[in-house]
Amino acid sequence: MSQFVIDSTFWSLFPDAKIGVLLLKDYKTPAQSPDELVKLLEESNGIAQKFLTEDK
Repeated sequence: MSQFVIDSTFWSLFPDAKIGVLLLKDYKTPAQSPDELVKLLEESNGIAQKFLTEDK
């Protein structure tokens, strides 16, 4: 059995967050991600950076 644990401090920071978890069995990773997916991930990372603060 697998567990996915979210610390209570996460909910303090993001009280309206919604979490989804997928558990895949016998999944084979492609050798390379499609270009469209790579582009979306790069854009998403850039957007996410706006919401990060320095950990002190």
